[in-house]
Formats: sequence, structure tokens, C-alpha cells
Amino acid sequence: MTKNAFLTELHQRLSGLEKEALEQRLAFYDEIIEEYVRGGVPEEEAVAKVGTVDVIVAQVMSEIPLTKLVARKMPQKKSWNAGKIVALILTFPFWLPFVIVIVTLLLALYILLWALVISLFAVDAGLFCLSVLGFVSIVPLSAENPALVGLVAGGAFLCAGLFMLLFFLGIMAAKGVVAMGGQFLLWLKSSFVGKEGRNHA
Repeated sequence: MTKNAFLTELHQRLSGLEKEALEQRLAFYDEIIEEYVRGGVPEEEAVAKVGTVDVIVAQVMSEIPLTKLVARKMPQKKSWNAGKIVALILTFPFWLPFVIVIVTLLLALYILLWALVISLFAVDAGLFCLSVLGFVSIVPLSAENPALVGLVAGGAFLCAGLFMLLFFLGIMAAKGVVAMGGQFLLWLKSSFVGKEGRNHA
């Protein structure tokens, strides 16, 4: 990709930002690419070194608070006239339940995912306790019933192994849920910037 194509796509993807902030970011990446080119790096290779547009947009969106995007978007809405207000009130019984259902479903899904992660850690804690109890009970069992020592020790090792496995699975699951929440927030932010970019187009 050439520098002009890169900067054009970046401009389109970030066109919902404030004009000054957008120009600063474009100038920043323009200067980086020019430095690479002055150093003897081919233009397309210099653009590749900067990173993809998707990665840059994701980074920019993660740095901007959602409230700032919403606050900037609101003043640009056209003024409400009496007809729009009446239409909004008359259609209130239709759109409000739909919005409530969508928000509730998304929130319930996110809570459910966290409940599953917490349940996984709860089971993991139980396995840890069983493994500790098994190892502790080996000493008294060896005096009373040596035949059970091997069985208890095997069960304790099994619980310890499952504990370690579920612990790492729980960590991965928690990171996955956090990443999903971050991706949803990023999509929400990008939708504000994207809509604004289309309005300017």
C-alpha cells in the first residue's frame, strides 16, 4: 500500500474524530513513513512497518472515552421539531420495549459468561481443597490402613492435576470474557466514528 492510500484510508476510518486530533494523527504517521523513506526504505515497506489501518484504528478507539464520542455526536443532531417529538412519543410503546430487550439480553449474556467463569474457579477451588485433604490424610491412613494410601494418594494427585488444568482454563476464559467486552466497546466507539464519517462523506 502506498503512503497516500494508507493515509486516505486512515482519514476515512477516523473521520469522526475532531478535526485537529485527526490532522495530528495523520501528520504523525505521515512523518514516520517519510522518515523511513528518507532512510532508504521503499514506500510500501515503510507503510507496512507503521502497521495496518485496522490496528491503528483499534488503538485510537481504545484511547478515546465513549462518553466523549457520544457528547461530541449529540450536538450535531438536527434540532427536534414538534413533528419529530410527537412521532417519538407515539411510537414509544414500540421502540422502547425493543431497546430494553436488546440491552437486557446483552447484559444477561455478559453476566452469564462471568457466572460460568466464576463457577469454573469455584470447582477449581474445590479440587484444590480435595487434593490438600488427600495429601494430609495420607499420614494417618498409613498407620491405620496402608492399603488405602495408594488410592488416596492417587486421588489427591488426580485432583491436583485437574486443579492446575482448570486454573489455566479459568484464566483463559476470564481473559476471553474481558476481551469480548473490550471488542464490544471498540465496536460501539467505531460505530459512532463510522457514522459520523459517513455523514461527512
